[in-house]
Amino acid sequence: MEKKKVLVSYAKLPPSVLELVKETYPDGVKDSLTKIPNAKGGFFYAFTLEADDVIYLVKVNRSSNSELDYFDDIDATFTGKDIFEAN
Repeated sequence: MEKKKVLVSYAKLPPSVLELVKETYPDGVKDSLTKIPNAKGGFFYAFTLEADDVIYLVKVNRSSNSELDYFDDIDATFTGKDIFEAN
């Protein structure tokens, strides 16, 4: 069975998923961030997180120091091959 793919904001992650982020990325997600274009001609940053039954594309707010405050030059780009459901 294929895993469900979900697009979600970091700020809306439940505590259990936040714990999975800490376990999966003990040194932070900085090196795993991807710059993804949006429909308005802008972009956002996100990282993937795989759980047992879901693959999350987690949007990160660069302007919020309370979410994750280590964003420097990020040059990875999204290929557009995967489609995620908005959440």
